[in-house]
Amino acid sequence: MGTHNGTSWATAFDSLQPALKIAGNGDTVFIAEGTYLPTNTTDRTKFFNLPSGVRLMGGYPTGGGDRDIEQYKTILSANIGSATADTDNTYHVLFCNMSAPGTEINGLYLTGGYADGGGNDANGCGIYVKDRTSRYYHVTITDCRIYGNYAAGGGGGINITQKGDIYHCVIRDNRSKRGRWRPHAHRRCPGV
Repeated sequence: MGTHNGTSWATAFDSLQPALKIAGNGDTVFIAEGTYLPTNTTDRTKFFNLPSGVRLMGGYPTGGGDRDIEQYKTILSANIGSATADTDNTYHVLFCNMSAPGTEINGLYLTGGYADGGGNDANGCGIYVKDRTSRYYHVTITDCRIYGNYAAGGGGGINITQKGDIYHCVIRDNRSKRGRWRPHAHRRCPGV
C-alpha cells in the first residue's frame, strides 16, 4: 500500500478494490475518471463489493477537482476477458449485501456484467443488492448509467431484493431471460 492510502487525491489508491476493502459504514469513496475492473485475473466470480453504509461517488478528474459525471466518466466494467466476447465477463459488476442507511451508488457507469451462472450468479449483473432480513436496510442509486448487462435470471441491469431508491439514472440495453421492472412504493425513479 505504501503512500497510496486513499486519504487524499495525492495518495489515492491505484485501483478501486483496495479502497472498498478498508471502507466502512459512514465512509465515502471518491473515484476518478477511468475504467475499473473488479480483477486482473479471469475469475468470473469477482466483483466490486460495496460495503454496507458506504457511499461511492464517481465523476472526478484524475487528481481531484470539480465533479462532472459526463466529462469525467467513472466506468466500472465486468469485461475482464476478451474485449469482443461477453461470456467471459464477471457475473456481476457491483454487489452489495445488507446495505445500511447511507449506502449510495452515485455518478457511475456500470457495464458488461454477464450473469449466466447459477443461484446468485444468474441475477443482477449490473448492480445486485441482496438482503431480505430487515426493512431498515436501504440503498440509493443516483445519476448512474447502467447499460450492456445480461442476466440469465432476473435483473439484467439492477436487481434489488430490499428497499431502494433510484434517481436520475439511465438504465438501457440490459437483457434478462426473466423478470420485469415492478415498481413498488419504496422505489422512486424520477428522471429515469
